[in-house]
Amino acid sequence: MGKEFRPELFEPGDLETWLKAALASATQEEISKALQHQDADNIVLNALYFPGEDIKPLRNAAVNRGYPAVRQWIWYLEEDKVREDVDEAFEGGATEVEIFGEYPASSDFFKHLLQGLDPERMVMWFDVGESHAMLPFLLADEFSVLLTDPSYVRGGINYDPLTALAFTGRYIGKKSEAVRTVRAVWKEGGALLPLFKMLSLQGIAYHDAGASPSLELALILALVEAYLQWLEPESLDQLAHRMEVRLSADVDVAATVARFQAFPVLWQNFTEALGLQANPPTVTAVLSRLAFSAFDVHNNLVRQTLAAVGAVMGGCDCMMAEPYDVVKKLPDRRSYRLTRNLMLLLKYESDLQECLRLAEGSLYIQQYAGRMAEEAWKYFLDIQKAGGFEAALEKGYIQSLVHRKWQEQVLRFQNLERIVVGANKYPLASERIEELPLLPFRYSPVRGNKAFEPLQENQLLRRLDEARWKATSS
Repeated sequence: MGKEFRPELFEPGDLETWLKAALASATQEEISKALQHQDADNIVLNALYFPGEDIKPLRNAAVNRGYPAVRQWIWYLEEDKVREDVDEAFEGGATEVEIFGEYPASSDFFKHLLQGLDPERMVMWFDVGESHAMLPFLLADEFSVLLTDPSYVRGGINYDPLTALAFTGRYIGKKSEAVRTVRAVWKEGGALLPLFKMLSLQGIAYHDAGASPSLELALILALVEAYLQWLEPESLDQLAHRMEVRLSADVDVAATVARFQAFPVLWQNFTEALGLQANPPTVTAVLSRLAFSAFDVHNNLVRQTLAAVGAVMGGCDCMMAEPYDVVKKLPDRRSYRLTRNLMLLLKYESDLQECLRLAEGSLYIQQYAGRMAEEAWKYFLDIQKAGGFEAALEKGYIQSLVHRKWQEQVLRFQNLERIVVGANKYPLASERIEELPLLPFRYSPVRGNKAFEPLQENQLLRRLDEARWKATSS
């Protein structure tokens, strides 16, 4: 016989009794630390809510419309291999593919790549550096040759010349030439490929440079305002329909959920401020590599999984990730497969594809997303006061904001306020690696004259990895 069941021990007490018991079991400092969280923008959140508190539901927050599309990132290394990688990605469960790298933007290359693919079912994205401007026209020609109506082709180009400006410090040619080129891609390319996204705004690039979640969101709004000036579209809705927004997703699950929940709220604020109406653009989550380490490299897969959970809960439309071991070696089939499978496992084995409105009902997330949207809107207004995106870059204002946030991240890591398992806590001391390659830059550093000092891509653990590599390889 077991002990007699005593139901009175399980009767719920009142809040005051609970607080007294909690305080009796720990110091006030520990309780405060446990119940409060302060993020990169100094937003202080309290996990404890009292009856009668006025916590309003988040207006226009993102809503899960089903499990997001799974986009496979493929690094172009050899022309003969890239088609094999594309076939393997689609056969392995990816719904979209994006090819990254300086591959030849030629008719022969695209003919070899696209032959036999079903462009209406297999969504293709392309990232080809400065070749973006001619890409829509090449693709439209090749699809026509392959007896495919280009108007049904889905996908897009990873094209964001204003972010390229921010990370290179200069326009491609004169500004007037750059504007004409972007308008040609937008209007003429868009007419040939109406379902293709002609802009892809790179929030992830600012995240990699060190921007906080609120600052990343603000920079997206500043980019949209600048492109409205450059492109002069018929409507904001037309602009939104033909562009994609790429936001970072990282291991801070709550911040990631809040980031994706906050974006539609900011979009509504933005459209109302302009006196316009437009549905939000497609939002793609790019799983962050900022805290990738070349040591204990499989930890990067866990980091990507946590980021993916946050992105799905936040309501992203699509997910993509670079291979988990890209900081250690050139990607191979195994790298691609494991990275792709983490997104598929969440879909099929955790049944996240069956769950809608995951973030609703959490007062903590609602409060966090609302505060994040408020901070982002303040940043956006400050950038506009500095003259808008381009003027703020020329004055160095955006660079100063991002650099300050990056320095705060580094300091938190050094002070062990931000723990990275396997790096500044619990490192595998016996691990050795043969080489430490450089990460592929999203924007190649530019030599020569610049209009201003550009932003730089960063990697939180790079210096630590270099120190460990030198110490273990000597």
